Amino acid sequence: MRVIEGPRQEKKQNNGNQIVQGVEEGSRNASAASLVGKLLKYLPSREWDSTALPLVEAWNKGNNPPLPPDELLRTYESIKGLESINKKEEKASLDIGFPMSLFEMLKSVFLAAKFAVDELFESATINMLSAPPNKWKSWLVLLCAISLASGEIFWESLKPKNKLFLS
Repeated sequence: MRVIEGPRQEKKQNNGNQIVQGVEEGSRNASAASLVGKLLKYLPSREWDSTALPLVEAWNKGNNPPLPPDELLRTYESIKGLESINKKEEKASLDIGFPMSLFEMLKSVFLAAKFAVDELFESATINMLSAPPNKWKSWLVLLCAISLASGEIFWESLKPKNKLFLS
């Protein structure tokens, strides 16, 4: 079987080297948007205004003629808004935070733990029970889950902090 293709449409590709050297009138906005997008994608958001914006402003001086500053800023802010949404979506899907050295970690002040069941199960985190097989771990977790759901006392003296489900 032979597939017959229609005429191909060539995509105009931005050559990064040409953009960096400056562009002519007619391609300044698209080139600015492309440059801003690339910079913001790879820079931490806390460095966007202090690093990316001055670089884009310096790049604009090489254009013939340069974009007016207000138009350049509008383009920058538009791409910044889109990239901010993308970063939030990425962060929501994989929130690993920023790398931290051991020294920074040792200096950090962490919030006190909040427990769902006093000193046994911490709230809003993964908990684990460990013991050899057949030591009633599953039963203990099930009993705790029922107590949390109902707000009842767990294991005679351990009281859940709040009900998970309203009756």
